Amino acid sequence: MNEISIHKIGQALGTYVAKKVSRADQTEVLSFGAEILVGSIIKLCILFSFAFIMDIT
Repeated sequence: MNEISIHKIGQALGTYVAKKVSRADQTEVLSFGAEILVGSIIKLCILFSFAFIMDIT
């Protein structure tokens, strides 16, 4: 089964950015940062969705 995880998305995004800026030595750091960023965006979307559903202003 093909799973989607924040870790895999972060790794793919970090690798992509490292190739674009020609910094292959920073791939792990960029992957970690991308993983944190993606996770935070997902959490904020969930938080705002619950606030909207519960009509909290």
